[in-house]
This record gives sequence, structure tokens and C-alpha cells, in this order.
Amino acid sequence: TSKAQVARETEQEMLDTLGERSLRACPRDLSELSDVTHDPWGHPYKILCDDRGDNVYISIVSLGPDRGPIVSVTSVY
Repeated sequence: TSKAQVARETEQEMLDTLGERSLRACPRDLSELSDVTHDPWGHPYKILCDDRGDNVYISIVSLGPDRGPIVSVTSVY
């Protein structure tokens, strides 16, 4: 399993947790979603939220090996 795949799976697990809790607001801290707060390269995951009226778009982003956002998973709530 590559580090990118591990990061993507971790991000998806965070979003799944968010969906299970039926939260429609951006979490203040990723620790609300997972005990894992850093990607496989040691960088903290980032959470991005965009409230567009009836929907909230939430992305979990890993900075990857070169600190550029290579892995990102987004869900709509």
C-alpha cells in the first residue's frame, strides 16, 4: 500500500465519521474525526470547508511528500 493510498483512505474515514455524526458544520479540529491527525509524510491533515447555502463542502487534504496538496477527498453535506 502506497503512502498516497493510506492518506486517501484515512481522509475518507474522517469524512465517513463526519457523515455518521450527521454534522453539517465544519469541525473545528480534525481530532473530532480521527485519532490520526498527520498524513504518512508527517504533515498535519488540513480541513477545508465551503458553505454554499444548502450544502457544506468539506475536504480533507494531505500535503504529500513535497508539501503540495496531492491527496484530497471531498464530501457534500
